[in-house]
Amino acid sequence: MSRYELMNKKFLIPIVKGDMHNLPFKSNGFDCVVINHVLEHSKNPLSVIDEIHRVLKSKGKLIIGVPNYGSFQSRLLKSLVGSDFYAYVKEHKNFFDVLSLNRMIKNKFNIKQIRGTAFHIHLIGKFFELPLMRRIVKRLADNYIRLSQDIIVFAEK
Repeated sequence: MSRYELMNKKFLIPIVKGDMHNLPFKSNGFDCVVINHVLEHSKNPLSVIDEIHRVLKSKGKLIIGVPNYGSFQSRLLKSLVGSDFYAYVKEHKNFFDVLSLNRMIKNKFNIKQIRGTAFHIHLIGKFFELPLMRRIVKRLADNYIRLSQDIIVFAEK
């Protein structure tokens, strides 16, 4: 029995192994597609966006999450130590900031909202786990996307 068969039996949902550039689904078949920390691994992210557009129904929702390589944290750590150990990992083929992600998807999707996620600095991450610091950091990331560690885009076909 394959790993995918085991997953199907355990969770009672269909698990499909496929290529994100050539999805094995019919056109206009999904109400929502979520890709979280996937797009930066693609050799051709625009073809992934095209495929998602193809499989989404009219008015279908798209949620994309990617590391924010344009964040203050990424730029600071890259300049100090050569890498931020998050956005600039070797497995990433593409690096996105708010502007580049927006440009890539705006011709196919109506962008409803772009948000950031709370950031943390890896070397002193425990400090940011304190409740007060978590609230402060979340508020900063919500209001200043350049401080956010990730970019999340909510869009509609």
